[in-house]
Amino acid sequence: MNTVLVQIEGILNSRPLIPTSSDPSDLTALTPSHFLIGRTLTVLPSPQIKDAATIPTLSRYMRMQQLKLHFWSRFYKEYITELQTRQKWQRQGDQLRVNELVLVKDDRLPPNRWLLGRVTRLFPGSDGIARVADVLTTSGTVRRAFNRLCPLPMEDHNLVPGRQDVNASHVCIAHTHTAIQDDGPIQPRTPHSVSVRPVFGSK
Repeated sequence: MNTVLVQIEGILNSRPLIPTSSDPSDLTALTPSHFLIGRTLTVLPSPQIKDAATIPTLSRYMRMQQLKLHFWSRFYKEYITELQTRQKWQRQGDQLRVNELVLVKDDRLPPNRWLLGRVTRLFPGSDGIARVADVLTTSGTVRRAFNRLCPLPMEDHNLVPGRQDVNASHVCIAHTHTAIQDDGPIQPRTPHSVSVRPVFGSK
């Protein structure tokens, strides 16, 4: 059970929260692990989400895999999906913005392996509302509908050139008693205004 909890801790502490800068070429995001160890926490690739009920509980190892897959299923359905607010992109204020950092959904991969990308271009429809965007990722530029893009849960109100930071009071970090190797202290920076995006249908 302790192994499963540590794996889940790694998943939660690796989720992207907010861009580290407004530089269009910077495709990195701040994660809870930056507050814990000062760097991105590497999470081992997880198996694709399957029906956990079909895994036979024949050993402790198989039970661990069953629990992990169950968590992945919940994480996918309840957290990642809810990053996409239930607004249907029907008003100008609902649109993604150029230079915004987003997760690019890929049904072939678990969420922790989805690409981060910057919105580089919006494509308005006949009603003037954009529902499709070009996104720059480490694998090149892809064109995706908004329902395939997940905005990060926190939004920076000070998108200015240079590296940005975020007030730690806005961040939920998963803890266990397991020791983690630290690569060095985090250099303090001046906090600035951020807000948490509305989810679960709120506006």
